[in-house]
Amino acid sequence: MANKATKSISSEFLIGIAVTAVGILFCAFRASLVSVLLTVIGAVLALLGTAELFRRKTANGVIEIAAGVILIVCAWTIVDVTLILLGVMFCAYSVYDIVSSLPTLKRQRGWDLAMSLIYPLLAFTVGALLIAAKWTLSDALFIAIGVLAIAAGVVQMFSGQMTKARQQAA
Repeated sequence: MANKATKSISSEFLIGIAVTAVGILFCAFRASLVSVLLTVIGAVLALLGTAELFRRKTANGVIEIAAGVILIVCAWTIVDVTLILLGVMFCAYSVYDIVSSLPTLKRQRGWDLAMSLIYPLLAFTVGALLIAAKWTLSDALFIAIGVLAIAAGVVQMFSGQMTKARQQAA
């Protein structure tokens, strides 16, 4: 017997929880978490890039696969260089993401526009921090990345509810 009060958990909410959890891990473990997370992120990026190639999004796929391979190869050997390369990749991908979505961004307003811009802008900010701070400010850098990830996760968790509320109001 199904209960009407039971609601399904949206994918936006689950993604928000995952991003928030990663942010908390960054704040708690800081630099000691780097090599493991770089390897995991590299594997995920390579898989996402492969999926993008199957969807015929060649530029996205190539960028994601290249970033994933670089992270996996370099995560355990040259962490300083890997962090700089990761920063460059974050910046390049976020610029590409904004430029490629300009036609749809021009039609969006309010909350939809903010949600379309928040992740590329956060990615660019994280990339710039990785390039500028390198390893010398690692603890402060990873706490800042953790706080940004927590903020992005919270926004992601509630973005699905905002969308549902707007659809129900219309």
